[in-house]
Amino acid sequence: MTIELRQRLRGASLCTAALLIMLSAVAVGEEPVTSIYDRKAKMTDDALAGANVPRQYRGATVVYSSAVTAFEGDLRELPKVAGWKPGDPIKEIPRRNNRQEDYVQPGPPANPVKWEIDPLLERQAAVTRGTAIRTFDPPELSFPGTPFNGVTPADPVGDVGANYYVQMTNTSGGSAFTFYDKNNGAVVAGPSTVDNLGSSQCASGLGDPVVLYDESAGRWLISEFSSFGNRLCVYVSQTGNPITGGWYAYNFPATNFPDYPKYGVWSDAYYVSSNENQPAAYALERNAMLNGQAASFQRLTAPSLAGFGFQALQPADIDGSSAPPAGSPGYFMRHRDDEVHNAGSNNPGQDFLEVWEFDVNFSNPALSSLTGPFNIAVTEFDSSLCGLFSFSCFDQPGGGSDLDPLREVIMWRLQYRNFGSHESLVGNLVTDVNGNDRGGVRWFELRRTGGNWSLHQEGTYSPDSDNRFMGSAAMDGDGNLAVAYSVSSTATFPSLRYAGRLATDPQGTLPQGEVSLIEGTGRSNSNRWGDYSSLNVDPVDECTFWYTMQYGAVGNVWNTQIGRFKFDSCGGPVGGTCGDGELQAGETCDDGNGAGGDGCSASCQVESGFVCTDPIPPSPGGNLVADPGFEGGTPNPSWNEASTNFGTPLCDPVSCSFGGGTGPLSGSWWSFFGGVSGVLESGSVDQDLVIPVGADTLTFWLEIPAVNTTGSVTASIDGNVLFTATQADAPTYAVYDQVSLDISAFADGGVHNLSFESTTNPGAGPLNFMVDDIEINGPATGGSPSVCTPISGDVLCDVESTQASYVTGEQIGLSTLRYANLSGSSLDTRLRLQLSYSTFFTANLIDFSFVLPDTADFDVAPLGLFNVSSSLPRGTWTFRCALEDPVTGAVQAEDLSNFEVQ
Repeated sequence: MTIELRQRLRGASLCTAALLIMLSAVAVGEEPVTSIYDRKAKMTDDALAGANVPRQYRGATVVYSSAVTAFEGDLRELPKVAGWKPGDPIKEIPRRNNRQEDYVQPGPPANPVKWEIDPLLERQAAVTRGTAIRTFDPPELSFPGTPFNGVTPADPVGDVGANYYVQMTNTSGGSAFTFYDKNNGAVVAGPSTVDNLGSSQCASGLGDPVVLYDESAGRWLISEFSSFGNRLCVYVSQTGNPITGGWYAYNFPATNFPDYPKYGVWSDAYYVSSNENQPAAYALERNAMLNGQAASFQRLTAPSLAGFGFQALQPADIDGSSAPPAGSPGYFMRHRDDEVHNAGSNNPGQDFLEVWEFDVNFSNPALSSLTGPFNIAVTEFDSSLCGLFSFSCFDQPGGGSDLDPLREVIMWRLQYRNFGSHESLVGNLVTDVNGNDRGGVRWFELRRTGGNWSLHQEGTYSPDSDNRFMGSAAMDGDGNLAVAYSVSSTATFPSLRYAGRLATDPQGTLPQGEVSLIEGTGRSNSNRWGDYSSLNVDPVDECTFWYTMQYGAVGNVWNTQIGRFKFDSCGGPVGGTCGDGELQAGETCDDGNGAGGDGCSASCQVESGFVCTDPIPPSPGGNLVADPGFEGGTPNPSWNEASTNFGTPLCDPVSCSFGGGTGPLSGSWWSFFGGVSGVLESGSVDQDLVIPVGADTLTFWLEIPAVNTTGSVTASIDGNVLFTATQADAPTYAVYDQVSLDISAFADGGVHNLSFESTTNPGAGPLNFMVDDIEINGPATGGSPSVCTPISGDVLCDVESTQASYVTGEQIGLSTLRYANLSGSSLDTRLRLQLSYSTFFTANLIDFSFVLPDTADFDVAPLGLFNVSSSLPRGTWTFRCALEDPVTGAVQAEDLSNFEVQ
């Protein structure tokens, strides 16, 4: 059968008269609420000026229910996108402005901004880590993605799931997807166009791809818009296996052309935004889509901002296993540079982030609402990059086309995490950092602890004269943050880099970078640059960042790159090493060797016919430092103590003041160096300890709360100074900050002396250094690798084939279906039934997973299985019953039964 024949209708739309319902909005409280057609008036002056006076727009203006079709094929069998060759045509997808009829060009701000350099740059420049090691390393895996394919921009996007990384880009025939093995970057399926999964308008896609992994459901979503009919074409994988498990296909009509659609996974809906005549927000019925049912969607709009012709919100997208609190609305955001968007009443000291809340009611659309903006003041930024409408701004070597800054939107993605103690929203935008059109990345983290959202931290990253833009920001499960972006200037071909911060780094700074993913080797002949990129966090370990974007390549075209990286402190080595006896991301077993044929393959995957236990992880080594928090007091049984003026630097709140600081980091005692005005003060603590092989990091916490003179504090092993901080480092350590030092050179199993020493010189007042909670962890111990044992199973199926031929609507039945679990193992196994002609399997008739019961046999009475969708050709047909591994597809047992069609 053809691919088209393998698609079958799985639902029906609501009655034709209800395909498009325009609902009148109802009043809420004292606020008048109008329909979309009456809502072109600008927001009120107090809302634009930053007051938290949100309005509620109630009643969905568009309600539609999409039927669902299903693609039941194998993605590996789809036609591949043909490669581009020099001389082939190049297609450019136009960037759309949607200016309102009442658009007014903004005039000069009533209150001019007085700064010329971004106020946050100084904070970033002041950050120093001394001699501490950097924990952000070059990418562990970096490999080419889609090469130049004759269309600009590429719109590269990606996401990572349990087993695959998926990249999507534009092509001259719509969007295309490629599935990669996330262990090694090998192509599993594609590149193939999304058109292959769709029908009607969605059989002709135009681009702007999006791919998301729905972590809580273990499913995939991919999307593009159609080339005609203003459709959002959305596909959800039927199972956790996107390659052979099938896809549900949906076709949603937008009111206007849904330019620049962005999606977010949320608990109650898939939320979508787009650049239309007004900023549009959609809610798609997630639960129905996950279950392959006809699904409705609703549309609401936010009022437009002055100054931009390109208008779009950005929906929040969940990362992590913790869902938002019950009843949480879907969140959307945009930024507002009030020198542009409300120039007549601007605040010269701050700009704003707007939060919007979408409460969807799929049962009663009249009760759905979009509420906002909730205004959050941030440090001034500058959206005027080569003006407000230019699509060419950032330089490339050799002159010619400059690159689009895409100043108008918060960039993909707006990441949401629920840490339990607080909720977090992380995002970024581009800003002019010096008033001369030099692009920098302004990143931010909002937090909520049960009340309203508030700004937790913000920073601007622009460490040199290059432009940094088109960023994507995300936070791992430990609260460490990374930002990845494009870099370009007259001296730098368009390149890809990233920077980051540990959760313990000074707020508003990215001290852990900058690192190159790939450096450009050529310029772009087009000003269109990507439109968006994608930084995602691996859902398996919640530590590994994956990034994709385009870069400048030889021949003045773009290529794309895919890379992964992580912070050393989060969850152990990236990807691990197959054969080390520890289960890492992408491994389904690890039996402690790199060989195959023993149940666990050379790539650490469970082999067909085996069941493997999960490895038992080793126990982390304990702290080798005796009394690391000085809780033994003084005289201390573990530390040698000395002080010129006090006898000991060890303090508790009873014996010492806090010296301008916060006292002990934990417990009741800490080491307090300094504290004398006009007098030389020297102090030290030290101890001897054994540093075994494998113990490679010393960490401690440092605070410098009072600075009135000069001096220093050092950390040493055997008299070798590994770290020094002086009064100049006080901004970095104004509050306790953790220092990490590499001590692998001393990890030889011998006895070594660990010491902390400080000297403060006479001055007008004290210089204080606080040290607490010192740690050197020993190597991990214990643990055991996977144990793999053979399994045995049996399956038997006989076809009831009394008919000579089959026509549309008739059933093929089984006279016998039996499977046996001969080993007695409890195993997640898929029973798969297929109909084939010759040796090519053309239809998956039943495809589901269940746990094999611990019984010898299981029999099924005669069972009707399949309504034939078309007459079967003459010849010998084969019915296949198979027991398969649901992840790898490895066959554990199978039985074939033939029947003739005359």
